[in-house]
Amino acid sequence: MKLQLAGTSILCVVLLALPGRHACAISAEELAANYMATLAKQQRYAFKFTASAVRDGQDIYHERDGRTTFSASGELICDGRRIALRIKRWGQYTSHQAIPASNPRYWRVIYDGRELWTYYRSPTDEFAPHGRLFMTTNPTRRDISEIVRITYPGHYMLGYISEVGIRMDEILRDRSTKLALRPGPEKVGGVECYVLDVSSKFGRGTLWLDPEHGYNIAQAYYNVRSGDITHGTVPAGHDTHLHLRDVRFDLVDGVWFPTRATTEWRLAAPECREIIVRQHRLTDVKLNPDMDAMNAFSTADIPNGTECKYRPGQAKFTWQSGRLVPAGRR
Repeated sequence: MKLQLAGTSILCVVLLALPGRHACAISAEELAANYMATLAKQQRYAFKFTASAVRDGQDIYHERDGRTTFSASGELICDGRRIALRIKRWGQYTSHQAIPASNPRYWRVIYDGRELWTYYRSPTDEFAPHGRLFMTTNPTRRDISEIVRITYPGHYMLGYISEVGIRMDEILRDRSTKLALRPGPEKVGGVECYVLDVSSKFGRGTLWLDPEHGYNIAQAYYNVRSGDITHGTVPAGHDTHLHLRDVRFDLVDGVWFPTRATTEWRLAAPECREIIVRQHRLTDVKLNPDMDAMNAFSTADIPNGTECKYRPGQAKFTWQSGRLVPAGRR
């Protein structure tokens, strides 16, 4: 039987018997809709996070041969339209460069619905000791969607399973996507989960959806390779694999929210081979935050003397007392 979900081909209807439920017919259409309904409830949040990672291999810039380790901590707030992020990163980044926890790299990202501000400070950047600030007016949808995927190491837990920079619900709705529901459940974390195979122009993979925890993703494999679409067409010889596992959930205001997970990311390309295993943990999770009441857009942590570039046009400024001053002026 073939069904349609917003242009998506749905390939099967199966009969499953899950614990605590009567045997019932469920389609890939219904399953995808259940997952997307939960994900929609998770788009307005505030939480603190920690992450640790071990990297093996040689990265794409040939800077990290062998094994390196790094950690991160911070806070992420989003009200569905605006984003505020603080994150510190430290560790043995390369065989010859260690960033101490006492003096970490620091990011401050703000999108207030109009402008995107990205502040970055590194103890190894001798040319910008106060840090660098990039301000973009009228950022594109890609700019905004990539804030979470690039800057927050636990983005996989928020539905950003692929390398595309869009959430899984958008992939499921895309006209190129085909879904196939496997004929039987598989146990993940002690729960009998539905298993959904996904194939689209953005890649392919498998999702284990947990009916006891809001149909969240309890485990996932996803592959992006040559010819797939990310920020263009993936070049020849590039192949990435993601395994999301060991996911745990907490009930927050009636919504199951992923708060712990492990990810393993593998890259094979002509210029490098790389494996990164990360451990993620969220704390103090709140839904539907009042970002203004939380003072989420404060710029108090951007120090005087920070170099600024304002896009478009790449005009150069210096940050002084909470405002932009043309470079060379005081």
